[in-house]
Amino acid sequence: MIRNNGCLFHIDFGYILCNEPKLKTFIPFKISKDMVEYMGGENSENYKKFKQKCVNAYLILRENARTIVNMFYLMIDSQIPQVKDLECLRKLHEQFAPGLTKDQAETKFLKELENSLNNYISEIQDKFHELKQNTTFLS
Repeated sequence: MIRNNGCLFHIDFGYILCNEPKLKTFIPFKISKDMVEYMGGENSENYKKFKQKCVNAYLILRENARTIVNMFYLMIDSQIPQVKDLECLRKLHEQFAPGLTKDQAETKFLKELENSLNNYISEIQDKFHELKQNTTFLS
């Protein structure tokens, strides 16, 4: 990601490996109204394309869920903090909705995306994160 001033910054993907933020149970995805507005709004072609690309990526990952989880299984003894145990891998596997058909998984994914977009907790979390980033950046 790039800050407004052009500096690059790291994005932590640890939450997919059981290192999830406390509020994740309420927010399946990190997407803000600002992000969607930048794409042209919820009814824009750009946002529709974005959603379709997200679905396509999810479905491809989902087709390879067994391989992905097995690769992480091989790393359990690696001392990587995010790869903790079998429970963590079970949760990772559940994210791929193995019991659903392709159409059901797509519908579930899109519903979670919309729920995340319209979730006020995400906005509150963004404000706290922004405040923390500004405080850290200034120190």
